Amino acid sequence: MALARTLAKIVPLLRSLLTFVFGFGALITHEGCSSRACTLVSCDDGANVTIKTRDGTWLPGKYTLTLSTDRTIVTCEASFPEGLVGPNGTLGSLACDDAAVVVTVFPETICQTIPNGTSCTPVPDHFEIRTRLAGTPPSIDVAVERDDRELMHANQRLHYEEAAPNGRECGPICRGASAAFTLTEP
Repeated sequence: MALARTLAKIVPLLRSLLTFVFGFGALITHEGCSSRACTLVSCDDGANVTIKTRDGTWLPGKYTLTLSTDRTIVTCEASFPEGLVGPNGTLGSLACDDAAVVVTVFPETICQTIPNGTSCTPVPDHFEIRTRLAGTPPSIDVAVERDDRELMHANQRLHYEEAAPNGRECGPICRGASAAFTLTEP
């Protein structure tokens, strides 16, 4: 009986003490610490460039691609479409005079949504050229020749969007742009 009276007095005190301790702890945690942990995903500034023909086909020949920005001029060459077979679904790369620039030929694909994601199928004999230029040039100038005959010379102003893969508060914040060019003849 004495134990029951003692517990009857102690239990409300313990409840009050626990409520105070946990309430104060939650207040400290809320005010003093961020509940979000930062990830370490990196990114870099750059501009993606895609070059296609109107119908997706490229006539055989020796192609020269010149990419110009306010800081650099890069020239790349390759004979294709024959003989360009590379790893990971690519059809190979153009040889560029700047080793930091990689220009790759990819098959044009048609994609569809399936129950577990997306399925893409290459379109036979249809290709596109892709590259990524580092930095944030304000514009890009593209010239394409086949067998020393100019097929296209065009310029595009680049519009950048910011990306923060870890959240804006964690950084880094990177800027990216895309430019697409279409040749009127294959």
